[in-house]
Parts: sequence; structure tokens; C-alpha cells
Amino acid sequence: MAEGWKKHESEMPRLCVTEGVPFEDKEIWLHFFVLGTDSHWMAAETDGKGLYFGYAVLGGDYQNAEWGYFRLS
Repeated sequence: MAEGWKKHESEMPRLCVTEGVPFEDKEIWLHFFVLGTDSHWMAAETDGKGLYFGYAVLGGDYQNAEWGYFRLS
């Protein structure tokens, strides 16, 4: 995985900082995906140690896509 995104991670809001912001208004800072699939993780907040809060679409299942916490490890 390319490491260029780590620079942006350090500038991201920390967990719960944007808690009062409606989901549709949250700013997405990082977008992770798996090539050859339709799985996407879009991060809006981080703890700075690999835990993110954001929006996930797994396997192209947009009906069940949801906001929540995730790790890439």
C-alpha cells in the first residue's frame, strides 16, 4: 500500500470531533479501496493510530453500506 496518505491522516479530525455534523455534511479525508472489487472505505475521522470512522461499501452492496468504525489491518 502506498504511504502518501499518512500525511493526510495527520491532518484529519480526531474521533468524535465531527460528531455533531450530519453524515451528509461530513468531509471525507481518505478513500481506501481494493482493486478488482467494489469495496470502499471512506474515512472522515481517525484516532491517529489506525482506527477510522467513516463510510463503508462492501462488495458493491450500496443498500447495506453504513457509517461506522474500521481498521485497515
